[in-house]
Amino acid sequence: MKKIISIALLLIASLVFINDHAGAYTFLDNKLEIYGEIETELDIRTKQDARDVRYSSLRVKWRPELRYKIFEDQCSLLNFYFNGNYFWDFGLNINGDLRDAVRLYAGQDHFKDYRRPLNPNSVIKDMYLNYKFEEFQFRVGKQLVSWGETASARVADIINPMDYTYYTNNPVWDEYKIGLWMARLFYTPKDMWQDLSFEMVLIPFEFMPEKSQVQGVSPFNFTNNNVQQLIYNKRLRDAPDWSIDNFEVGARVRGFWRGLGTGVDWTLSNFYSRQDIGLIKSQEAYNEYTWLFLLKIPPKNKIFRYPFYNATAFTWSTTIPGPDITIGGESSYKSNQMFAYGPTANTSYINKRKGLLDNALKISRNFYIPGFSDNVHLGNSSEPLYAELTTYYSKLLNMDHNSKTGDQIWWTSSNGSHSSKTNFTLVLMTNLYNGKLTPFFLNTYDVQGFTTQNYALSYQPNYHWSWMMYYMQFSRLGIVKYQNQVGLIMKYAYF
Repeated sequence: MKKIISIALLLIASLVFINDHAGAYTFLDNKLEIYGEIETELDIRTKQDARDVRYSSLRVKWRPELRYKIFEDQCSLLNFYFNGNYFWDFGLNINGDLRDAVRLYAGQDHFKDYRRPLNPNSVIKDMYLNYKFEEFQFRVGKQLVSWGETASARVADIINPMDYTYYTNNPVWDEYKIGLWMARLFYTPKDMWQDLSFEMVLIPFEFMPEKSQVQGVSPFNFTNNNVQQLIYNKRLRDAPDWSIDNFEVGARVRGFWRGLGTGVDWTLSNFYSRQDIGLIKSQEAYNEYTWLFLLKIPPKNKIFRYPFYNATAFTWSTTIPGPDITIGGESSYKSNQMFAYGPTANTSYINKRKGLLDNALKISRNFYIPGFSDNVHLGNSSEPLYAELTTYYSKLLNMDHNSKTGDQIWWTSSNGSHSSKTNFTLVLMTNLYNGKLTPFFLNTYDVQGFTTQNYALSYQPNYHWSWMMYYMQFSRLGIVKYQNQVGLIMKYAYF
């Protein structure tokens, strides 16, 4: 059955290749629309790190979308929406240590299944009913929520937990969000001051923790330890089951202020939720936790807990005329968030509540370069160089650090005893040959952590087909090079 599915995906990709102008597929008098994309990605590690994990991947991805219009009149609309993400990895290369970690995660009989998603939560992203009536809109079902403005880090966009189990080096972030069963209510009053609109999110029963990669798989995961994998598996199993005790609620106001330049889009949101990563809940739980290290047998009792916290966020964006600069930012304050306190993150059962402040500021502009932007030999007709600079700054309020014992608050993996974290992301890109050829450069510099460089060249001859070749280089603390990665991506979008 697995081979049949894989061959079917390849056949679909081959058939649609014949028609460059294919669009969405419509059925039932245009009530049903089917669209999406098929993508093949090849990743090859060109430089091994100290673990010598030979990880490569040849992955075929299928992202189907379906929209069915159930009912529509002048005042109301009822439709059904589905969004999925399925893949099959033909070339996953796994060494012995990683093979053991996968078996701990999925079970020995499911080792081969690691080449594809293991559960429906990894496949079904959205599946909901959407009802509109005049100024109101109501959605119920499995959904993804996007409340952020910046792409490289999650500041305000925190509702859906992330699943990095099948992470690759060139991610589309919505692929890694876990859809949650929820209800959303939208209200957009007419002729409202500052064009205000309102949204409420209710997640009454379901809680999903954040999922990391199987130990040793990701280029960002430097641990290759089966005990660590047992700890991770135990943390997932201790997550709360479906219950009204998991009730999470969020609200957002969106507006447009016509005051500065071309106006300012802004949002103000609040979300009350469980933390996505579990913490050791007590000394008794820690005593059971130590047996996991010694005997490598997970305890039956729950040793991890997922406490509640509150997050308030503000986002804004505007365009300044004259220099034609687009500037935007977002800030979030997570109050009463709980962190482990002790000599190490994994052996700390003392938990302390702290406030965490996250900020992002993004500035972008198009630059027209004489001799380049109007170079007819490159097929250019007023093609600019696009530049984007984003800075991220996180601050833990009331940081606790005992220099004598080494005890500290563990709030990020690369911060050491620092109470703040800063990184910068620079993006440069342009278009050549009438927009068909796009060179791309991205550099992320983390002051306290890792540095990443990404060089890419994409070719898009039409609206549906695109090819991309990229090279990524990873460094730790900007000094020690860990591994490099080369990738080739072919994508067909039918819409």
